[in-house]
Amino acid sequence: MNNTESREYIQYAVAVVIGFIVGAGIISIWNAKSGKVARSQTATSTAEQVSTQTPEGTVTSMGVSLEAQSVGSRVRVAHVELPKVGWVVVHEIVNGKIGNALGATMRDSGASDNVEVVLLRPMKAAGTYAIGLYTDNGNHIFERRADTPVGGENGDPALTPIVLAQ
Repeated sequence: MNNTESREYIQYAVAVVIGFIVGAGIISIWNAKSGKVARSQTATSTAEQVSTQTPEGTVTSMGVSLEAQSVGSRVRVAHVELPKVGWVVVHEIVNGKIGNALGATMRDSGASDNVEVVLLRPMKAAGTYAIGLYTDNGNHIFERRADTPVGGENGDPALTPIVLAQ
C-alpha cells in the first residue's frame, strides 16, 4: 500500500465512524421526541396528593370515582368525566411511577357512569394500580405518548388509585 492509498483508507474509515456517530445521535433524538424511550422516564405519581377515600372504599379524584375492585381482568369505574373524547386507562404503578397500561376504554367527552375497562392481563393482589385519563389525538387508538394526559404533571396524567378489595 502506498502513501496515497493509506491516506484514502484512513479518510474513508474516519468518514464511516463519523457517519455512524451522527446516525446514532439522530436516532436517539428521534426516539426521545417520539416517546419511544424506556418506560423508566415517567414522573412520580401524584395520586396520593389529590385523591380522597370514603369509609365505604370509594375513591374520588380528578373526575374519576371508583369503588374497591376485586382482583381480576376488569375494572369498573363508577363515574368519569373527560374534557374531550378520550381514554380511561388502568396503569400499573411500579416504585411510585406509572408503569404499563393494562387496559383502556374510549369515552365521549363529558360524564360517563359504570365504565368497564377490560385488562390485557389480570391485576394481582400484591400489585398497585391506578386510573389515568387521556384525551384522544384524533386517531381513536390509545397511544400513551401521543394522547394528551389529563390533569397531571410532567407529561403524565393525574392518577386515581385503585383500591383492591380484601
